[in-house]
Amino acid sequence: MTDDVLNLEVWKGNWDLPSVDNECLAVWAYCKFSGLPTKVQKSHQTNVFQSSLAKHNLPVLQHGSATESQLGNILSYLKNQGLGVDKNLSSKELADISAFSALIEEKLLPAYLHHWWVDTDTYVEITRPFYAKASPFPLNYFVPGRIQRAAKQHIYAPRTNDVINDEEVEMLVYKEAKECLNHLSYRLGENDFFFGDQPSSLDALVFGYVAPLLKAPLPNSQLANHVKGCPNLSGLCNRILNKYLPMSPEDLEEKRKRELEEMEKKQVDSLEFPNKRRNMILAALFALSSMIGYAFISGLVGVVIVDEGDYDGFSGVFGDDEGGGDDD
Repeated sequence: MTDDVLNLEVWKGNWDLPSVDNECLAVWAYCKFSGLPTKVQKSHQTNVFQSSLAKHNLPVLQHGSATESQLGNILSYLKNQGLGVDKNLSSKELADISAFSALIEEKLLPAYLHHWWVDTDTYVEITRPFYAKASPFPLNYFVPGRIQRAAKQHIYAPRTNDVINDEEVEMLVYKEAKECLNHLSYRLGENDFFFGDQPSSLDALVFGYVAPLLKAPLPNSQLANHVKGCPNLSGLCNRILNKYLPMSPEDLEEKRKRELEEMEKKQVDSLEFPNKRRNMILAALFALSSMIGYAFISGLVGVVIVDEGDYDGFSGVFGDDEGGGDDD
């Protein structure tokens, strides 16, 4: 039946990931764990009239007449419908999931948002260009800024009563995030998944955070470096990617085209380099000559022609000729 199919709209992928967004990855992984029939539509495959981005942040799940957005709401909906692998867990295991999910939202999420949406290097080099390109026109002009404002609100609003500056907030959220990752690593131990041989919503949630940190080319990421220092969390990520979310033929073709474009761009840049350097030198010389010319024309700099006899007036400044000593 058509009503049995889940329609999931997610952010597009990159860096060998089916999606780059932590919430999209988590929902998608949970649907895969559960064997739920899911039709996935990526953000770049829609136009502004089809996209949910005008009203919601992704992911967005449509099931029959129901529409849910955001990770927590989607997982709650699926569980209330009796859908998904968590229905097979014990009360103790479900309580553990609730506790760890709350810990992740309180301790890991602020640092994750800070790194992707507040850190200047990451936002300028990676986050904003990617999300702008992944959004349909004209939403590409508005969506990255909208998400960034929401991220800053989530990070700083709970701490407005604390007498600390932005730098201290940054140090605090990263410290708490690393402690949270340590707790998760300890809980996972040597198991394949958090509750044994079968994955749960907790595995999906952790995967959503860990995968982009491991795979994206992040500049100077202390959070990514900490994840790489937890090999069992890295192993969990790779296990889920290989078994449940391998790259599709379409993803592989898009990756091939992207790598080809990058290689061609590097070749063009290398061929143009001598001319670029020459043009930069000529531009600098032109700017310098223009500045000097302007200085002369405006009277900021002048040339004084002095007759030979006029030098006598300077003897008191520079001293007497040749002997230069005091008279006896």
